[in-house]
Amino acid sequence: MSHASYCSFISQGISSLSPSDLLRLRGSFSDSLDKLTSLNLDPIRDHLIPFYSTTGRSALYQPQILRSFLLMVDSKVVSIKNWVRKLHSDSLLTFPIGCTTGSVKKMVDFFLSGRSLDKRFDKLLQEIFVLAAIVPSVELGLLPHDSFTAAGDGTCLPVPSSHYGMKDCKCHDNSIWGCKCDRRYSDPDARWGWDSSKEQWFYGHTIYLLSSYNKDYHVDLPLYFRFVGANRHDSVSGVVALAEFRELCPDLPIINIALDSAHDNYPTYHLCSEWKITPFIDLNPKNNATPENLYSCSTRYKSFPGYI
Repeated sequence: MSHASYCSFISQGISSLSPSDLLRLRGSFSDSLDKLTSLNLDPIRDHLIPFYSTTGRSALYQPQILRSFLLMVDSKVVSIKNWVRKLHSDSLLTFPIGCTTGSVKKMVDFFLSGRSLDKRFDKLLQEIFVLAAIVPSVELGLLPHDSFTAAGDGTCLPVPSSHYGMKDCKCHDNSIWGCKCDRRYSDPDARWGWDSSKEQWFYGHTIYLLSSYNKDYHVDLPLYFRFVGANRHDSVSGVVALAEFRELCPDLPIINIALDSAHDNYPTYHLCSEWKITPFIDLNPKNNATPENLYSCSTRYKSFPGYI
């Protein structure tokens, strides 16, 4: 379904909704519907073609699946299983997605199948984000096309899962203590990390983001995001983020980058120098750094204004 067909489906389908569903659509789902109808997914279609077989029946409902994920996030549902239940129990949810009630089962089956388009699904999601969000933002003038200033930082994402795992055996019922049976981990990728703002350890993940501030609309526009282990330091994630963003958006050069003290290291300064990026980095007091010794350490870094 093209974006034009989707918009036609929405405009024609509104008249067939019941009065109660129409009231809900114009109330609690109004913002979500505006977002979905404004998001043109057509550029993503050509990008996804290489990930599908060229033989057999054509893949169906791909735009609807993407819209379903977006509506799930916008509805503040974080569990796919809970979202599947909502799709089953609330027929109105199928309408802003762009599919009829009869096609919900096929979408649910896709969600529960665990299939992936590519082993590097995170990179594919980044490419989809560029096509669906960054490119339209540049075309609308929300992001400058020649050069801009970006900011990078990581944020903690704790999870309620236990790092001890859950026992699946019956040893405890049989009064067998301290068994070595296998355990089930609901989030096997979670790691322990340090939350410097709260000064405490947490178990979960870290999401590293690049963003750019639009002074006309007073909003931060996301440019890049990636989930990493909580044990990865932001200084490592910052370098990876800059490298991957340059690969994803080679025509959008970053000329200034604002980073916190976790990125205060000479390799980051050197990388920015090689890529013609001016860094503005908060000095890390643990490094005993001052503006004076930063400039006097080496003539190689004398051109850096990179401290705050």
